[in-house]
Amino acid sequence: ANGCISKEDINVYVDSCITGFDEMNTTNNLLIYPNPVSNQLTIEFMVKATGIRVYNMLGELVIEKSIKTGEKSIQLNVKDWQTTIYSIQLYKDKVVIGNKVLNVVR
Repeated sequence: ANGCISKEDINVYVDSCITGFDEMNTTNNLLIYPNPVSNQLTIEFMVKATGIRVYNMLGELVIEKSIKTGEKSIQLNVKDWQTTIYSIQLYKDKVVIGNKVLNVVR
């Protein structure tokens, strides 16, 4: 109002030593299809991982599945899941190394 201009600079620093994301590129580590999905979901991972977790919109764990050594993909049956958005996390030991959003539709 009255010709006034407000400006603010914000700096964000990310330390990969703290986050454990130094080898992470979440867009390339994890591939999910089809998305949106209604029955069978395929999850492919391009890096060594120990497990996958799926969370609903409330942050509740829906499913957790271990990944066997040498396994490059898994399939999940989602036909009984509610229609909503889910978060899929790929992890190695206890560090998240990939994250994707999944949309389940009917």
